Amino acid sequence: MSVVDAIYQRMRDDTEIQAQETGESELAKFYSGLNVLVTGPSDMMGKCLVEKLLFDCSDLNTIYLLVRTKRGEDFHEKCKQFFGDDVFSRLRRSQPDFRKKIKAVKGDLSLDKLGLGDEDYELLRENVDIILHNGADTRLNGQVHESLRTNVLGTQRMLDLAGGCKHLKLFVQVSSAYAHCPRRVVEEVFYPAPADMRAVEDMIAADSETASGLTRDALDMLLGDWPNVFVFGKAIAEDLVQRHALRAPYACCVFRPSLGNYYPSQRITSRAHRLFLCLTQ
Repeated sequence: MSVVDAIYQRMRDDTEIQAQETGESELAKFYSGLNVLVTGPSDMMGKCLVEKLLFDCSDLNTIYLLVRTKRGEDFHEKCKQFFGDDVFSRLRRSQPDFRKKIKAVKGDLSLDKLGLGDEDYELLRENVDIILHNGADTRLNGQVHESLRTNVLGTQRMLDLAGGCKHLKLFVQVSSAYAHCPRRVVEEVFYPAPADMRAVEDMIAADSETASGLTRDALDMLLGDWPNVFVFGKAIAEDLVQRHALRAPYACCVFRPSLGNYYPSQRITSRAHRLFLCLTQ
C-alpha cells in the first residue's frame, strides 16, 4: 500500500478502492481499453497525468497528446525531451516500451480546429473516449489576446471537438483553485462567469489593435474583481463547460487544482491522484 493510499484509508476515503488480492484498482478498471486525449502534456500537471495513467492503468489503450510548439521549436525534438523527463523514470524501469501507447499530434489551442490537420482532427473524433483538457496559457499577466484565445476560445474549441467525438464518455476541464478568487468561500459548484463570449471577443480585438495592448487602467476596468487575465479566463472557461454539459450525452467535469510540487517520482501523484479519483466517481 502506497503512502497516499494509507492516507486515504485513514480518511476513510474509498473512492479509489485498491483490490489487495489482485493488485487491480478501480482506476485501472475504469480506463481499461480506453483512448485518452491530454492537452498541455508538457507542463508539470500534464506530465503527472500521463505518467499516472501509464503506470497505474496498464490496460489503457492509447494516450493522444496535443503538443504545441513555439516558434523555432522542432515538434519531434520536443516530444523526445518530453519522454526524457525525470517524471517518467519509474516507467522507463518498469515499462521500457511505454511510448508505444502514446501518439502525439501537433496542435495549438489558440488556432481554429486546434491547429490540427484534417487527418489528425478526424483521428481524434473517431477514437477518443476521454478528454483531459489541461492545456492553458498559465502566465498571470501575459498578453490579454493570447491568454483569452488559449484559455477561453481554446476551451470552446476543445468542447467543439468533444461534441464531434463518436463515443466520448467524459470531458474534464483543468481549471484553477483561484478561478473564483474574488469569492471569500469557493465551493464545489459552478459560479456565474465574469464576462460573456462577446466581451471576450471585444477584449481580444481591443488588445490586438496595438503592440502594447490594453492599458493597465482599461484592463483593470474589464477584469473587475479578478486580479489577472489568467484567472479571469479560467472562470469564463468553467462556464463554457457548464453550458456544454447541459446538452452533452457524456459526463463533464471541472477540476480546480492549486499549486504543488511533484518530484521525486512517487510524490508526483499528490494532486494528479485526486484528479483520477474524481474521474471514476
